[in-house]
Amino acid sequence: MDLQNPILQPNQQVALSNDGISTWHSLYSTAIASTLDGYSPSTIPTANTIPVSENTGQLAIGWLPTGINATTLDSYSSSSSPTANTIPVAGSNGQLAMGWLPSGINATTLDSYSPSSSPTANTIPVAGSNGELSLGWLGLQDVVGTTAPTSPWTGLYWLNTSYSPPVLEIFNGSNWEIVTSGFLRSQSSAAYSQSITLTIANSGQIVFFTGTATSTFTLPLSNSSPGWSMFIVISNQGSAPLIIAPQSGNSIDMNPLTLQPGQQCAVENDGSVTWHLLYNTASSTLGGLSYTSFVRTDASTYPTEDNTFIIGGSANRYQGIYSVTFYGNATSANYADLAEKYSAPVMADATVVKVSSNNYEVEPVQNIGELSIIGIVSSTPAFRMNDSLEEGTYIALRGRVKCRVRGPIKKGDYLVSYYEGTGTSLNNVEASIDNFLLSKRIFAIALQDSINNKSMSDEELIEVVI
Repeated sequence: MDLQNPILQPNQQVALSNDGISTWHSLYSTAIASTLDGYSPSTIPTANTIPVSENTGQLAIGWLPTGINATTLDSYSSSSSPTANTIPVAGSNGQLAMGWLPSGINATTLDSYSPSSSPTANTIPVAGSNGELSLGWLGLQDVVGTTAPTSPWTGLYWLNTSYSPPVLEIFNGSNWEIVTSGFLRSQSSAAYSQSITLTIANSGQIVFFTGTATSTFTLPLSNSSPGWSMFIVISNQGSAPLIIAPQSGNSIDMNPLTLQPGQQCAVENDGSVTWHLLYNTASSTLGGLSYTSFVRTDASTYPTEDNTFIIGGSANRYQGIYSVTFYGNATSANYADLAEKYSAPVMADATVVKVSSNNYEVEPVQNIGELSIIGIVSSTPAFRMNDSLEEGTYIALRGRVKCRVRGPIKKGDYLVSYYEGTGTSLNNVEASIDNFLLSKRIFAIALQDSINNKSMSDEELIEVVI
């Protein structure tokens, strides 16, 4: 038996096993509390003892193999500064010193490559002051500015800010062309220093000339077969004259045509051999007429002959003419009354009105033979006064006008007021009117007979003169 004569004290126990031979093996025994398989525990490194941790919960250093201690590992000591045969340790900032990195890596280079904010060969891209990489690092160019991009490729766009407003241009492989609205512009002053022939591809475009030497634009050759039309505007923005000429066999309305700096023209061809000049700021004529033949909006305009020319006509008239003052010997109108605008309640046309007793200026008459009659509501005044009055009503003061009447009336009768905005013949109501100021009660004279010959309640319209 592994344990000779084991004695179990109260509350102790032992476990034994036999593998089929003559020896019993002790699996465990609480009879010996301070040993295990004959080995006693110890907190101090001692031969043939069981290691036990100290009060700190850790084994004593002595239990570790020889050469391992708190300051070395496999005989290598720790160091925060780069030292041969030492273990790197982070400094107080929690980072390794730069010296621990391989040779050639420092604050300004990485694997011998220096940083650069502008696109440079064999450098490390670094963002500029705006926090962004330059477009050149991506193989792109700055395409907005007054200077064209360098080394452009065909199809590259450039927003040229030297114009106001800016103009979008495209590189065609040799020159920059304005593409906004189909414009075409010379790349430099030398581009048009010699004769240039436009082609059908230039149709519908505006061509800007920027040359410093006299040059010639030759218009495309055109004919009626197969026949095509085109429209071209040419502007001389250079400092030298520009000559516009047709090709042999063609003609132009004004030949030769020379544009001075700052001038422009427009030409059109409808498929024939003739180019037509639509307008030309180099000329003082348009359609063969001098500019003095047109009404100007920036200066006084005078006819070349007295009492000869007419503005508008009976068939095609102007809707209105505005002026501060009109001067002349006579005026003409189809209508026949002089009217002025007054504030008034809503009234029917041809109503007889008097001075109002309320907030309005005039109101309909209400009684027979009233005084202070102003006139009659006009629907077609020939001469309108006080026209700027808002929400006013035109009242005919003089002239021929329609009038609402009641009772029998004969041509030439004197008219006086009647009920509800109407008038009647003085002969119908003379007995009811005070003869005092009788002439002041008459407001008009009938110009025609009434249809009604009896009733004083029937109303109709007749023409009268005030």
